[in-house]
Amino acid sequence: MGFLIKYNRFFSVTFLEEGTDIPLEKFSFFATNDTLQAIQNYKLIFRPRPHGFDVFYSSTPMVPISEKIRFSFGFTTSDTGLFERYGLIKSGENDPTMFEPGLYFSNLDNSGTIITQNPASIAASGADPGHHVTADDTSQIYRQTFKIIEKNTASVPDEYSLKHKYINSIQQTNPVDKPASAETIITTINSVDLEDEYISIPGPYLLEYGNNPTFSRNLYLNSELGQKSVLGVIDIYWETPQNSISNAETGQLYNITFKPK
Repeated sequence: MGFLIKYNRFFSVTFLEEGTDIPLEKFSFFATNDTLQAIQNYKLIFRPRPHGFDVFYSSTPMVPISEKIRFSFGFTTSDTGLFERYGLIKSGENDPTMFEPGLYFSNLDNSGTIITQNPASIAASGADPGHHVTADDTSQIYRQTFKIIEKNTASVPDEYSLKHKYINSIQQTNPVDKPASAETIITTINSVDLEDEYISIPGPYLLEYGNNPTFSRNLYLNSELGQKSVLGVIDIYWETPQNSISNAETGQLYNITFKPK
């Protein structure tokens, strides 16, 4: 007699456009290598769609989650006009990193608490389903160690400060070497040469620099994603058994809503 394995929906992420009931498509999603391992360990199934993805869990048997873990997903798009159409580019910003931003979404609120409202928005503007994606969701995606290259001008800062978005104890100062004769300044952020101060934990960070005024930029550090040139990252955290979700039929629903400018 065969053994029946039953799967229930664990959580889903859907991209939407405000004012329509039609999901926003032209996206491609994939799980990171670490997440694929977690999916295997907890007997989950990942199903990508053009407008998001679903994750299902085995309820017979279930391998329950009992500690806070992170599932990370990268995504790309064939929609080259996405940032312009939805007003996601900050105009006139003096940003020495000087390249196109990406997107970062997480189901943690500003205090680092998992959002379990169902359904919920996971845009930075708020968890209410009516909130939409803004420029605050932009984030530049780098490998764990990266370089900032800029012209040697008076605006070059003396140092760059790297801080984890949710873990206050993780922070690092990177001095800038500014030889007067150099035309270009190259600063390595989070160099392995820092040894004990090197930050090995992937995830969301804030890069701060400059004096009066001080500038800041959202970063996401992950060597795997940084070398794949992804458009964005979605982190879904969970710390209780999969069947603890408030709506067992739909699973935990997360929406990412884009509003045309």
